[in-house]
Amino acid sequence: MTITISQKAHKELWQEAKEITPLMTARDQSNQWDWICQYPPTLGQNVIAGYAYTDAKITEDQTYTPGNRLYNVPKNSFNLWMKYEIQSGSLKGLGFGLGLFYVGDRQGDLENDFELPSYFRTNAAIFYKQGQLRAQVNFRNLFDVDYFESASNILRVYPGEPFTVQGTISLEF
Repeated sequence: MTITISQKAHKELWQEAKEITPLMTARDQSNQWDWICQYPPTLGQNVIAGYAYTDAKITEDQTYTPGNRLYNVPKNSFNLWMKYEIQSGSLKGLGFGLGLFYVGDRQGDLENDFELPSYFRTNAAIFYKQGQLRAQVNFRNLFDVDYFESASNILRVYPGEPFTVQGTISLEF
């Protein structure tokens, strides 16, 4: 049994003004800390968890208030994916997966006039692998949670995907 943990911390600062629109430039700063853990408890089973803390804000601008958070960037996000694949017998290659995703509150625009609420979404998968063939059915937003994926301003708020089923079949050469 092996547990893999990786941690990444970084700080980004745009040293030169970057163009946001043809009429405006801004500088921003992002402090981010990521944590990922992979843990295979038993043969055929795998658990992957991740967490990110991101503090992204405007540091200099002619239009927007320094200190405002960048839009569509949550301070906190978390994911957990659990997968199990049967290793022997007549059902060898059949597997199941369950994913949990949390995205925290995010600003909807650079003025910080409105906030997109946090959401919690669940995905699932059933797959079968046999030799070079793989078939999979994904169930995204399993509980049909209403959420907002992103926004560019108060008039352009994009809803998240409703409950969706997607099937794929692939053959490796």
